[in-house]
Order: sequence, then C-alpha cells, then structure tokens
Amino acid sequence: MRMQYKEKLDGVGTTLNLEELARLGARQVIALALEAEISAYMEQHQQVKTPDGKAVMERNGYHQE
Repeated sequence: MRMQYKEKLDGVGTTLNLEELARLGARQVIALALEAEISAYMEQHQQVKTPDGKAVMERNGYHQE
C-alpha cells in the first residue's frame, strides 16, 4: 500500500510516501533523544574543572569568547 503525504520541509512542499515519512520521523526522534542525552551528560559533568578552573568539557561551538 503506497500512500502519499504532503509535508512542508524548510518552506518547500514535498510529497512523501509512508516509508519516507517514517524515516523522517525516526531521524527527528533520534536527533531529539541524542540532544537530550548530550545535555544531561554535560550537566552531570559541568562541575569537573581543570586545575586553573576552566571546564573540562564544552560543547563544540558553545563556549563563550
């Protein structure tokens, strides 16, 4: 059974079949889960510092200049 769904992606109308829609949803769920896990891990270890007081871990592209 091949069903078509109309989905807006980045402002562009796209027709997705059921398999493509499932893959897109799975990617989004995985991305959200990874983001939550990374944030939790970083939060757990935020108190770990180098001898000069700097954070041992920082997210790439998130440090203050």
